[in-house]
Amino acid sequence: MKISRVEKRKQDTRQRIAHAALELFAKRGIDATTIAEISEAADIGKGTFFTYFPTKEDVFVEVGTLILERIGASLHAADLPADASAAHLLERAVLPGIDWHEAHPALSKVSVAVMMRQPSSLSARDPSISVLEGILVGIVEAGKAAGQFRADADARTAADVLLAVYFMGIVDWHQKGAKRGALKAQARAALDLVIKGIAA
Repeated sequence: MKISRVEKRKQDTRQRIAHAALELFAKRGIDATTIAEISEAADIGKGTFFTYFPTKEDVFVEVGTLILERIGASLHAADLPADASAAHLLERAVLPGIDWHEAHPALSKVSVAVMMRQPSSLSARDPSISVLEGILVGIVEAGKAAGQFRADADARTAADVLLAVYFMGIVDWHQKGAKRGALKAQARAALDLVIKGIAA
């Protein structure tokens, strides 16, 4: 469905604000960055910022959106075999986010810090997390239907385990110094364990 010119302009403005904010957060930290500075960097009025984001912390919702776009591209890439196994699809759904965090360690660290210090993050799920969970559940269900995963494997439990591995892995990676390549290796090992646990 084609979006209107007005809606496209709104999306572009939202992304411009988010990119400007994320760059400033990575350089200066979230507490030292003001909304006025974000607005100036994004070339918007200060009031416009609040039209799109209630607080500075809410900018991090866009991180989830960016990662979901990467996941979508990964699952629909031209190099993905038509007969790709469910195990391979799970890798395609998890690793793009891991790659983003490894490629942007400063932004990743700030986003983790924001998530950990906001009580609201524990009571209201980020929409992008729900979307990712749905993707993972769908892949596991398809794997069960194809006889690749055990028929008694609960798809939602498997998805929740993968999400826990994903997020806690990122936290642990930062606590250990965020070494390049370590997060991906850890994620691959965890994925392998989960996949072996539900394999038919």
